[in-house]
Amino acid sequence: MDALVLEKNGRIVHKAHRRPSGNGNDMILVRVKVAGVCSSDIPRAFRNGAYHYPLILGHEIFGTTYEQIPRRAVIYPLISCRACTQCRKGNQNLCAQYDYLGSRTHGGFAEYVQAPQENIFEVPEGMNAVSAVLTEPLAVVIHAFHKAAPQKSDKILIVGDGSMGLLLSRFLVQRRFKSVSLLGVHAHKLSRAEQFGASPILAVNRLLPQNYQGKFNVVFELAGTNSAYQSSILGLQAQGKLALIGNAREDIFLPKNVFAQILRKETLVSGSWNSVAKDWKEALAFLASDSEISSVITHQVSLKKAPVLLKQIYRCALPDYIKAAFLV
Repeated sequence: MDALVLEKNGRIVHKAHRRPSGNGNDMILVRVKVAGVCSSDIPRAFRNGAYHYPLILGHEIFGTTYEQIPRRAVIYPLISCRACTQCRKGNQNLCAQYDYLGSRTHGGFAEYVQAPQENIFEVPEGMNAVSAVLTEPLAVVIHAFHKAAPQKSDKILIVGDGSMGLLLSRFLVQRRFKSVSLLGVHAHKLSRAEQFGASPILAVNRLLPQNYQGKFNVVFELAGTNSAYQSSILGLQAQGKLALIGNAREDIFLPKNVFAQILRKETLVSGSWNSVAKDWKEALAFLASDSEISSVITHQVSLKKAPVLLKQIYRCALPDYIKAAFLV
């Protein structure tokens, strides 16, 4: 089969690779049609972030099942053990012994991938493939949304103008939350947030401008940087909620006066990790109802052209880039 193989750090090759069997242990073979590029794929490929080599990346996957009656499907990439304490509680996202497509095992940057039956979610008829491939990142922000449980009257700030921040902004606006703002540093991404119905805020020296500080009831942090953490804390009112979603891109150090705000404002801080089945069902239903959300995917190329595009993303060489997808 055709595949995009990470042979070593920084070396991604389009080549033939052995097709997975799809046999045994309830495994289903899926013919990949579209695979999304997550921001986490970039450090995995170029910053020594892989667990092992060779590795086929890709955990945002849409395709058709290789069965007698094929199904259009997306794949939940976290393969849980089904036996640990958290799995027995229904918290598969917190599994102690999980596997993960595109990270710990081969993923979706290939013609075929395999996954357990319980990880397969059928895509509604009529939903286009590019929208469907957004199910995984949208489910992640939906999971964080339910943990934070904002009220419709809350003033909400999203920190981070990447694709997940934009997906969350669109989700909140369409759910009729009245005050949704998005803080970022990229003019074209802030413009997209405005098109989605959110209020864009341009960071000043990568921080939340002073006139916005202390204005928000709920803040979702998705950038994973020191400046994003500081902006998130400074943006909150007393007894506000801070939902942490973004993987840290660096060690996080807070000035003591900023850290003091967590205590003095009695900030409720919660982490959010991945998603669970109900989030996927909600994400699919939402994507089926929204024709504009797929515009976050700004670049689509074939697997053959994917190595060049990934290097361009890594080098920040695409001025209008938000998110990419590979057509397999």
